[in-house]
Amino acid sequence: MAEHLRSCQFVGRLHDFQTLDKYWSGNRLFGIYGIRAVGKSRFVEEYLKTKECGVTNVDLVGTQQTNSAYTILCAALHIEPSNDADDGQIWIAPLLEHLNDCSEEKPTVIVFDNAEDIIEGPTKDSFMSMISEVVKNCEKVKIFITSTTRVLFTQLGKVYTSQKLEPLSQADTEELLKFAAPNVDFGPYRNVIIELSEGLPLLILMIGSELTAVSRQISVREMVNLLLNCRLEALSHVQYSDEYRVGFVYKNFIKRLADIYQEHLSTLDYIPGSFNAMEAEGMLEVGSVALTKHNALRPILSRHVLNYDSNVQRFNIQGILREIIKSEFVVKNLPEVRRRYCKTFTAVMKEICRIMGTSEYTKAMSEFAMEQPNLCKLMKEVNHTKEDTYHFFIEVASSCTELIEVYMANDGQQFYNSCLSLAEQYGRQEDKAIVYMAVGSMETLTKVRYSTLYQKLGWNIFKQGECEEAIKLYKKSFDISNKYTDDISNILTLQTMGYIGVVYVVLGNFDEAEKYHFPTLRMCEEKHGKIHPKTGNAYNRIGLLFDQRGNALKGLEYFQEGLEIKRKAKAPPISIVYSLSNVANSLKVLDRFDEAHAVVDEAFEILERQDIYMLDGYSLMFNTRGKIYARQGKWTEASTAFNKTVEITRLVEQSSYIYMKRLVNLAEMLEKCHRFKSCLEVASEAIALKSETTKALPHNFIAIECYQCMARVHNFLGHTADYVNALLEIDKECLRLEKVCTAQYNEMELERIDQIREELDEQFNELKM
Repeated sequence: MAEHLRSCQFVGRLHDFQTLDKYWSGNRLFGIYGIRAVGKSRFVEEYLKTKECGVTNVDLVGTQQTNSAYTILCAALHIEPSNDADDGQIWIAPLLEHLNDCSEEKPTVIVFDNAEDIIEGPTKDSFMSMISEVVKNCEKVKIFITSTTRVLFTQLGKVYTSQKLEPLSQADTEELLKFAAPNVDFGPYRNVIIELSEGLPLLILMIGSELTAVSRQISVREMVNLLLNCRLEALSHVQYSDEYRVGFVYKNFIKRLADIYQEHLSTLDYIPGSFNAMEAEGMLEVGSVALTKHNALRPILSRHVLNYDSNVQRFNIQGILREIIKSEFVVKNLPEVRRRYCKTFTAVMKEICRIMGTSEYTKAMSEFAMEQPNLCKLMKEVNHTKEDTYHFFIEVASSCTELIEVYMANDGQQFYNSCLSLAEQYGRQEDKAIVYMAVGSMETLTKVRYSTLYQKLGWNIFKQGECEEAIKLYKKSFDISNKYTDDISNILTLQTMGYIGVVYVVLGNFDEAEKYHFPTLRMCEEKHGKIHPKTGNAYNRIGLLFDQRGNALKGLEYFQEGLEIKRKAKAPPISIVYSLSNVANSLKVLDRFDEAHAVVDEAFEILERQDIYMLDGYSLMFNTRGKIYARQGKWTEASTAFNKTVEITRLVEQSSYIYMKRLVNLAEMLEKCHRFKSCLEVASEAIALKSETTKALPHNFIAIECYQCMARVHNFLGHTADYVNALLEIDKECLRLEKVCTAQYNEMELERIDQIREELDEQFNELKM
């Protein structure tokens, strides 16, 4: 850990790190508290860099309501919040499910930063209840809470620890001062400055920046006098707390800035959250973004009044300094600053809404999580707007309905009411019409949510193998969304039609599947155009229809057309990889092996170009390559590929149908290679997953395939008892599947069961001979 601190130039706190490290393995909830500017957020950030875990940061500055905290958390996790966020029993379940899913690959840490407002707010109990539910139900999730207030979780004492972050020790203060001012000769004043800095990292860094500024205007002795005068001024305000009185010291440092920088700072403070350089340029209007960085932001940044997060390229004003700026510095020309704010963040909000419906959805949610306090303030600015600026809010009302309804519902109704009042006041009929349409869209969205709910229920039921019930739910979703003509409803209608077609393909009802897949393709082309990822997906599904029907050549045509569309539309890499897998599988069936391997090579090249190691993509393509080799009769090469598939899949899907299927593929290839011991070991690992995969997908045949493999090996080795047991297990599975497939009216699979039983009869007859 000490090596990490030196490598990132994080000075001090080694003892605090060691204290926290004692509790890391056994605890899952950590409260880090202390006075402002003591470095709580940075302390947690640097500590987590020493751990192998995924980190989700949720900045709660200014947040007082639990449902707002929940919404910000959902945005940071890239999931849609529940519409019933006031009812903890309803909305907590999907959140817990998502956290458990995303923590399967590696442990997850959620950091609720600057949580003092909500801890001291009216919904403290519900916030703590949400935290408790996550801790109780998500074993691989750890939570950090930073705040100025200590928070207690009495019922979670065994897994909760709180740690107060004190000001730096004298030794750590001296080390940080050396880092901040490495070439300054402090002479006899070193210990005095160390004492007067009070162990506050921010103050120490500001002292260092003043003493090392290029245009240095203060000596070490003058710095001592400045700090002494600040302390005297602070001590004279006995009615204030110790923490607040430190603010008088910071005020004098801010006043040492040039007037223009003080003015920039008070203008930027109008932004409640973090901001990027483009947003700063919109507020300051000093020229280009480059000039804003060079002439406005860097001079303030070098004095540690701003901080900068290089990971997301955003600036922020130090929390305690905001209070000083608000109370001691006046925003010049406030109406103009408000106009700039509305203009700047209207553009930000519209851009987030624009990309929400694209393949950049994850980026949109990440940006919203960072911009949330800024956008909430924008919606409240409607109460201060005048005729020359209210058009910004009409733009938001017309363009951002979905974002407001889903992620900003608390402020939505009041916002639209204010927009209507402004439209009435300024007498613009077209604006009133826009707002009324937006309100109507919100009502439509509420109805559409029921459509989405039925769609999600249908998917869950389908995954459990209850295809007929899934179709009923999908059709309910279709009936709701098909009543409306707005874009959201049209998208839902298209999605649902595609899902219904997929279920009919699984049921072997290909004629019925055609009735949905081909209209879906036509509607996709009409709505999105010929070149669009969703159009490519529609072609891909028709390819699967023909492939399952046994027409591999026709399936290949549609797979290739879908792949070409995805390439031209620049679909997400993983989507292209999935299409390449389908093309390769069709080429395999047609015995066009060289072409199939070339397609797999292309998929691997795409995966290797990605910054993130796509485990699902690699496992899929090794599996595809294994199936090609198996078709060729190259058993050794196939077993090698399947083994790689299993190794990767084991990391992410240890109890799934997919994992069991890939284990069986490997077992069958080991059988072909006469590696019987290894084959039986892998088959035994696979069959141990039978109950879970049967529950998730009742109509699957993978257990039968696994028992058939084991039966062949036991028969070859002369293990008669084990051979008979395997045959009996196959017979039991046939009985189970017959009931499932009869209930699903799945004629194709019932024919397959009859074939398996004929083989069983022959095998039992041979035993009697």
